[in-house]
Amino acid sequence: MTAEAMLDELGTRYFRKSTQFQVLSRGRCVARMILSPQPGLVDLELIWVAPGARGRGIGGRLLHDVVESADRHQVAVSLALVESPFTEPMERLEAWYGRAGFRVSPQHCTGDDIVLCRPPALPAPAMLDTDELSFA
Repeated sequence: MTAEAMLDELGTRYFRKSTQFQVLSRGRCVARMILSPQPGLVDLELIWVAPGARGRGIGGRLLHDVVESADRHQVAVSLALVESPFTEPMERLEAWYGRAGFRVSPQHCTGDDIVLCRPPALPAPAMLDTDELSFA
């Protein structure tokens, strides 16, 4: 499984232009994310929701779909939080991504940037058919 296969899957749900995925409403972009595939990894470069569309769970849905697809394709996801007057406060962003399983990756942090990583979840183990077991 590859990062490119993950992006192909997301392209079936969202309008895709190369590595940019858009949520359209009445022909207008109300949200977008940019994903950059790397070997065994996808960099989540951006999740943006238009001001008039915020508070409706669109950003959360984008993040959920990225995480779900990454798990299915066994691909890690990383992102850099960069302090900017155009973003939410760093603590709020770190908590939001943290709820989706992202953790600070100190070895990748530089300067004021905080790098978060999320390894893919392990596939669920196969269930044993207890009817086939013998306890004699």
